Amino acid sequence: MGCTTLRRLLAVSLAALIVSLSARAADDIKVPAGADGLIVLHLKALLASQLAKDNDLQDKVKALIEKQADVKKVMEDLNFDPLKDLDSLALTWQGNPAAGGKTLVTVNGKFDVKKISTALDNAKDIKVHKVAGVTVYEKSGQKDQPGYMAFAGASQLLISNDKDFVADCASGKGLGKPSKALATALDRLTGKETLSVSGVVTDELQKLLAGLPQGKVFAAVSAVAGGVTVTDAVDVRLLAQCNDPDAADEIKATLNAGKAFLALAVAKQKEVPPAAKKLINDIQIDADKTTTTLSFKVPGELVKEVMKLAK
Repeated sequence: MGCTTLRRLLAVSLAALIVSLSARAADDIKVPAGADGLIVLHLKALLASQLAKDNDLQDKVKALIEKQADVKKVMEDLNFDPLKDLDSLALTWQGNPAAGGKTLVTVNGKFDVKKISTALDNAKDIKVHKVAGVTVYEKSGQKDQPGYMAFAGASQLLISNDKDFVADCASGKGLGKPSKALATALDRLTGKETLSVSGVVTDELQKLLAGLPQGKVFAAVSAVAGGVTVTDAVDVRLLAQCNDPDAADEIKATLNAGKAFLALAVAKQKEVPPAAKKLINDIQIDADKTTTTLSFKVPGELVKEVMKLAK
């Protein structure tokens, strides 16, 4: 069995679930020391939501996998069912991954490590390394940039762009507290989100923002956090951590101006559903000390309308 097929399995499984769109403590999410960003998607929570059930999400994902005969065969050979065996996904990073920074993907679930390891051991395009007692699998990626995988027990698969880094995280040596700015952003989340995103705004990104129209207002943001909670509707909450209270108030004013413009633009558009117009009017924008918050709820009925238009 070639590893190309195994990679296709992971790609199809992740894309199907993510495009369809935590308690962070509910899963053993690996957070490397000094991490600058964290994205967590709780797959089982998403599939168990009333909204997913109302829209037959699980059946749609299953049908998508069924159409991929080679992917289905690989999953059967590996005793792996993504709809049952995947719990959550997390992506963390240090620095700028495009400029030498390190990334780590944590896949939490149930794996037949023996079968998967045997398949990787026998794959012609996979290199096997032993790093400080940890088995690391290397696969060349695009532009000859290799990717590395290692298991941290039978319930966790780690993937990184750095061999020693993934080995350290698998053994626990490379884990620790996130950067101070990221820790502050994470504290703003409830921990119950279906999808959460947190990241540090680097000096490079702040300079880029400062050069854009209205960008100077957002250039004072030091970190961002966001959460999507899926029940019978979709609750969205976005936060911007600023360097000073004045910046938070300026961002609030800018966002409110944008909201007013958007509401006016769609007010007389007959093709825009009334529920969408109400959603825009109901957007809440607040500023509390150094944090600006934007939140809104997408009702289940509107999600259904959007999914119908997407067909």
